[in-house]
Amino acid sequence: MEMRKVIPPLFSVAVAIVIVVAGCSDTSDRNRANSSSQKGRVASKGGNQKPKTVVVNKGLSKKEEKKLNKRLDELEKKVETQDKKSARATASSSAESSQLEQSGQQVENQVRAAAVAYYQAVAERDWGYTYSHLDRETQSAFTRDEWFAKNEWLADTGPVTYAIQSVNMDSSSPESVANVTVLLTTTDGSTSIRNTYFVYEDGSWKHRFGPEEYNLLANAQSASASANSSSSSSAPEPSMPAPPADGDYDCADFDTQEDAQQVYEQDTSDPYGLDGPSGEGYTGEQGIACEDLP
Repeated sequence: MEMRKVIPPLFSVAVAIVIVVAGCSDTSDRNRANSSSQKGRVASKGGNQKPKTVVVNKGLSKKEEKKLNKRLDELEKKVETQDKKSARATASSSAESSQLEQSGQQVENQVRAAAVAYYQAVAERDWGYTYSHLDRETQSAFTRDEWFAKNEWLADTGPVTYAIQSVNMDSSSPESVANVTVLLTTTDGSTSIRNTYFVYEDGSWKHRFGPEEYNLLANAQSASASANSSSSSSAPEPSMPAPPADGDYDCADFDTQEDAQQVYEQDTSDPYGLDGPSGEGYTGEQGIACEDLP
């Protein structure tokens, strides 16, 4: 009777152990399956990218797994959005850089064209054009008469050809200033380099003198004065009438026709209208200024 009482409890303990072991095994299997499923879920999100490694606690519930995957989805979308924005910003920056480069080249071409036109006028002794295409700073240093006289004297010393070597914008200046390098060649073949400037003023590029050019005209003035003082001619050169206050000559500003003619011949484009009008009904002679004066 005692053996019958002992056996049932032993059998019950054995069954309980089997159930516990089986339960543990089942729980472990589920945890491993959940972990593998979660890792597979996370890895599949990366596509061709490097798989992400996420350590999941064995006790993570289905609800927590779902919440984690949702969070990962949101992060991936955020990264993709940032990548697209970065790509657009890079493309926009490249376009702006290209546009600025093109705009800078156009400005340099305009400066070069202005410099070529200016030195072409110098070669043709068109002092009226060169004076009107000086910037205000340079023009204020010379009267129109001084400009004509000095440049004419320099031109008489020998012809010079001018070639624009380079144009570089001065980004450090508060003004729109271009540094222009000019190659000068004389008739004997000797060359020299001159550094000068062009400034954007009143809608066009104007010539601004550098120190070398100021010195050049200062020496021309001294040489001209020396030549005049040592001249053996007894007849003095006719003096130029003083320019009117508004800077615009009129026939009434001259005492004689000779005085008016002298001003006219300095710039035969006749900016002051001293010559008579050409056209039907005009009986005067073209090229003669203020014919009614004595």
